[in-house]
Amino acid sequence: MRVKLRRSVVATLLAGAMIFAGAAQASHHAGKMGHGSAADRAARQTEHMTQALGLSEEQARQVGEINEKYATEAQASLENAASRDERYGLMREVMGKRDEELRQVLTDEQYESLKNMRESMRKARKPRGGQDELRKD
Repeated sequence: MRVKLRRSVVATLLAGAMIFAGAAQASHHAGKMGHGSAADRAARQTEHMTQALGLSEEQARQVGEINEKYATEAQASLENAASRDERYGLMREVMGKRDEELRQVLTDEQYESLKNMRESMRKARKPRGGQDELRKD
């Protein structure tokens, strides 16, 4: 039962991370990032993470602040990106900084769940021409 719960938590958190990344990429094509404002996207992502990781009230508040900060930063950076490669690099940079801050808020188990969800999403994604080599860590 705990394994199924963990897998469910990982899948939900991973979905939230994909939403964040997908919204950032969509900004270049649509002239704005995804659906709603950066604050709206951050709130949705925080809600997903709260449920998936079982965040405490204080953790949820802190994660919400972090998500909003980096959603806003990502949107501003991507609006100025000239190429697909530049957008990808900017997103990796923003996500890396965001992860550093999240690491300080989440427990070891919660952070591992977050990493596992992201890895599952990465494996589930269909390869896109030329970008696969850039995504290898």
